Parts: sequence; structure tokens; C-alpha cells
Amino acid sequence: MVGFGYYSEFRMRPAYQFTIEHSVYISNQYHNKGIGKILLSELIQLAKKQNKNTMIAIIDSENQNSVLFHQKAGFTTVGIIEQSWYKFDRWLNSVIMQLLLHP
Repeated sequence: MVGFGYYSEFRMRPAYQFTIEHSVYISNQYHNKGIGKILLSELIQLAKKQNKNTMIAIIDSENQNSVLFHQKAGFTTVGIIEQSWYKFDRWLNSVIMQLLLHP
């Protein structure tokens, strides 16, 4: 598998129906080949067609490649949640990034 991307509801309350959270995953051997950019671009276009307004990314703060990838796509950092993941036997922080789809 080369990679995949998807989005889903950000929160299940009706007030958040226009906000989505997405993920894009690319196999290590396919990094830096433009595949992530294509997948994210397709997700953004689909979300716009479905009248979504805000796309959220929640990223491990140590994953600076992902943070930069999202910045290049127009996302801005809107917050950090400390010690929100427990992975690899330690606590990690989340960077919350946002893209307004219909600014």
C-alpha cells in the first residue's frame, strides 16, 4: 500500500456538522514523492463539495514533517494539547491545526 487519507466528524454534536478531522498516511518508502499532497488536496476538494467549513489536523508535536506539510497546505496552528497521547510508553503533545475551507 502506498498510503491513504480520510476524514470524519470532528465531534458528534450537530453544531459541529461542518467541521471535520482528517488523517493522511503514506508508507515510509513513498515519502517525499508528492502522494500526501495529492491525497490531502483531494480530501480538501471533496470536503468543499460536501459543504464542510473547517478541516482539523491533530498531529503529534514531535512530527515536525507533518506540521510543515500541513503549513504548506495552508493550515495554521491554533493550539497545543499537552500530554494528550500515550504512545511509545510516554506522553506526547498534540498540535491542533486548522484550515478554513470557505474563508
